[in-house]
Amino acid sequence: MNKTSAKEGMPLASLDPLLQQALSHHQAGRLAEAVGLYCQVLDAYPDHVDALNFGGAAFFQSGENDQALEMLRKAVKLAPDYAEVHNNLGKVLHESGSPGESLLCFERALELKPDFLEAGNNLGLALQALGRLGEAVETYRSILSHKPDIPEILVNLSRVLLDMKEYDEAEVTIKRTIKIWPHAVAYDNLAVIHMATDRYDLAAEACRQAIAKDPSYAEAHNNLGVCLIRMGQDEEAARAHRRALELAPHDIKLHYNYAQGHIFSTDDPELEVLEKLLQHEGLPDYQRGLLLFALGKAHDEVENYNKAFSFYERGNALMAEGVTFDRERHHDLIASIKKAFAKCAISDIAGKTEPGPVPVFVVGLSRSGTSLAGSLLSQHDLVHGVGESAQWVLSLEEILKKFEIPEELPDAVCLLDKAQKKKVAEVFIEKISGTDSHDRYIVNTAPENYFYVGMILESLPQAKIIHCRWDTVDTALSIFFSRYERGHAYSYDIGDIASYMADYLDLMAYWENGYGDRVLSLHYEDLTEPTQGTCDRIYRFCGLKDGELLPNDLLTKEYTGRWEKYEPHLGPMLEAFRDHGLIAENSQDS
Repeated sequence: MNKTSAKEGMPLASLDPLLQQALSHHQAGRLAEAVGLYCQVLDAYPDHVDALNFGGAAFFQSGENDQALEMLRKAVKLAPDYAEVHNNLGKVLHESGSPGESLLCFERALELKPDFLEAGNNLGLALQALGRLGEAVETYRSILSHKPDIPEILVNLSRVLLDMKEYDEAEVTIKRTIKIWPHAVAYDNLAVIHMATDRYDLAAEACRQAIAKDPSYAEAHNNLGVCLIRMGQDEEAARAHRRALELAPHDIKLHYNYAQGHIFSTDDPELEVLEKLLQHEGLPDYQRGLLLFALGKAHDEVENYNKAFSFYERGNALMAEGVTFDRERHHDLIASIKKAFAKCAISDIAGKTEPGPVPVFVVGLSRSGTSLAGSLLSQHDLVHGVGESAQWVLSLEEILKKFEIPEELPDAVCLLDKAQKKKVAEVFIEKISGTDSHDRYIVNTAPENYFYVGMILESLPQAKIIHCRWDTVDTALSIFFSRYERGHAYSYDIGDIASYMADYLDLMAYWENGYGDRVLSLHYEDLTEPTQGTCDRIYRFCGLKDGELLPNDLLTKEYTGRWEKYEPHLGPMLEAFRDHGLIAENSQDS
């Protein structure tokens, strides 16, 4: 935090000697000594603004957020035009889970001091935390327009672009950062971008580059472990996660990630560690949620099914706080999509081709095998995976805005004429393919694309849709046992999951009936135990030449039939599925 004096023009040497000593300890990282001396100054001078400001910063850095807030709020009242105090208060508020209030502090700091770089960066972080991603990008780009080579700003810009699923631009930004700042943090961010686009081999390589730059960087070891799990290298993944925990033993996120790749046993010491961590008082909800999901997995693997379900239920309840899934609204949305395309009259454009890359959209409910399908396709030399890129939706919205089409989706798509639909396709292809060769096949696994299957196939004659399916109840249970931070409001409640899945399957049946052989349906078992015939079937559907089925460690089998172990807890879900006609009265089959 900034160590500038509140008294403009007064050098630090002229301040009280006791404060000078405190600042010296503070700058050297001796926080306990600094805090003690700041308190001594305040005992003698309770309204000493610099002591309140720097003391609040030191308390914050020591983990004493309540004390830091008290001191910094007092400093703001005493010196309302002191930009550094507003910035420091904003940082504490942000870390304490109040991004909205912190935003006001950073804005005030910039009003007082427009060239205040740290406050500008913090403003971007607050906007990102509030989900105002476009504004965060504008904030970072505004800073870079004046000072283009600030590594911290470039790193944060790449992170918000990643959150927006602008993967290509995020990658370009972080690679630019690495050229001017080849630091472990930059390489680790490159790894995260590769992970988001399912390029785990490249991500693992970037993690190792980060570790080479800084062997003590725990996050890089953690991400390496995540990559290795996805690559099927479980033993090496466990070593990477253990090393991360050695470096940061109190980081609960690392314990959570270790649990995801670890197979628990009854007398497992890590199980005891997780339970002890959960007992800590004052644990933030975010960290408590991580532990609850980790413990759910652990108890599932040691066959304590009632206990496992209880932990998952508590974890989902935490995630659901402040989040609402409106079943009726979602049902009406699906009905309106079907109605809109019925009015448009689904056209048969099969057989038409367009020059350029062939987009392959893999859709499916979470945990139904979409990543496995993407991995199988990526074995082919001509296939380029872009992960869960949101570029289709962004391209469609760009054209709707350009032609000032006022209706909301889905009705808006019926107002596009053929030329405008072609323009959507051109924008999408241009942005999704970048500088790649025109003969590439581009695989997109964004889950929300199932809403747009009709529009995709109407706009892109060469597009292919692969629909992944798994057993209905196993899929639902797997969703409930997965921890989703955003974009899956339905996933925190058993009844909501059943309602969402019923609507999803209804819409996909509509697309499959309307577009016939332009949609390939795959079952989970086709992907977890692929044969050469399955591989050739997928390739031929996409228009690729047959290729040899290569060993792929990612294609591992999920828990099929696991729902039976949890049947006593699934009454509402099974009843809802039966009501929707998705399973027979005495069967779980979809």
